[in-house]
Amino acid sequence: MDLFEASILAKEKISFYQPAYRFAYNNLKNVNGQCSYRDRTIYLSRHLTALRTREAVEQTIMHEIAHSLTQGDGHGRLWQAQMR
Repeated sequence: MDLFEASILAKEKISFYQPAYRFAYNNLKNVNGQCSYRDRTIYLSRHLTALRTREAVEQTIMHEIAHSLTQGDGHGRLWQAQMR
């Protein structure tokens, strides 16, 4: 997916679901996305985003937003309910 388009998509989703957070890219090559509770940022891998489809990137964004809304639950029941 185009990185500019991905950043717009991420910012739109984050501002709607979790306005306390911001968006940024990182340079990781083995993790699609990350949610940092410490600096309230949802990260996407610059490298992997460029290789993935829009649908896959959107799924990663929503995955990380769910983490931001269920801090400390990992992939537990709260997180799973939030993803649904």
